[in-house]
Amino acid sequence: LAVIVDPGREPPELAAMLRRLYGLTRAEATVAHEVLRGEGLQSVADRMSVSLSTVRIHLQRVFDKTRTHRQAELARLLLTIEAGLEYGGHLI
Repeated sequence: LAVIVDPGREPPELAAMLRRLYGLTRAEATVAHEVLRGEGLQSVADRMSVSLSTVRIHLQRVFDKTRTHRQAELARLLLTIEAGLEYGGHLI
């Protein structure tokens, strides 16, 4: 399976959809999106101006709320949601 992602392109609705579907906070949605883009956790921490430990906590909460266990699983879930948004689908 190969997935091609344009890291510069994000449907504006993705963060809002994640917050609505899974009850993510803004910070958690940001971390989830950065994982989808393939960013390393230290890079995410630097961009958000928080510690690596804080990013790990956010990521763990994202895993809990989305019932995923690994970054690859989370990315697959987010790609599914993103694809639905790109094609005008409504998940709720």
